[in-house]
Amino acid sequence: MYKRPVLFKDNIPIPPDQGIREMNLAVSQWIRGIGEAWSNMINVAQDLLLSPLKAPDLEIVTGNTKHPEVTDRVITLDDDDPEAITAMICWMYRSRSPYETSLLARRDDAAAMMFYVRVYQVTDKYEVKYLNTQTIRKFKAAVRRGWGCDALPTVIDNVYSTTPSSDRGLRDPLVSVFVDHLDILLKREEIKQALKDTPEFTVDVLQLRHKR
Repeated sequence: MYKRPVLFKDNIPIPPDQGIREMNLAVSQWIRGIGEAWSNMINVAQDLLLSPLKAPDLEIVTGNTKHPEVTDRVITLDDDDPEAITAMICWMYRSRSPYETSLLARRDDAAAMMFYVRVYQVTDKYEVKYLNTQTIRKFKAAVRRGWGCDALPTVIDNVYSTTPSSDRGLRDPLVSVFVDHLDILLKREEIKQALKDTPEFTVDVLQLRHKR
């Protein structure tokens, strides 16, 4: 009996045949314009998506090589968070990564917020716009649940240190939820320190509070 191949070593299944065209388009948009250094990866990705029942196992790893390349059907992505890359690929296949699933199962909203910040960086880097929007939605939900966590100052710092002022994707939902609970949050010394340490965030909070 033929054994259906998998995308990752942790047995994330290839999607049904009827979803192949849609997934091929998503991956094509993701890898388009990255350059000649990705040409081998394009061939592997197209082989995987167009012939799902014959595709070999594919392992995605990160490394420190100068250029991304494919060797023995292993895709090496420089300087990318492996969990974030895994999540992005899983979302393309309408699934969750094992790490994201464990976060939700544990209701670890603090870790989830940090995770979605990292995924947002990856989806933005590879210009996967519909997944970028999905990341914002997931981040917003996590912030609404976990606004009172001890890690909130770290989340604020990570959002504002990894996004430009023109990118409001993660900033706006974070500021909005913060203002919703401003009176409670200002009672915490670490929150006051976060406002001092992140002036852009403080300005955004003051502006939104003034509008309301």
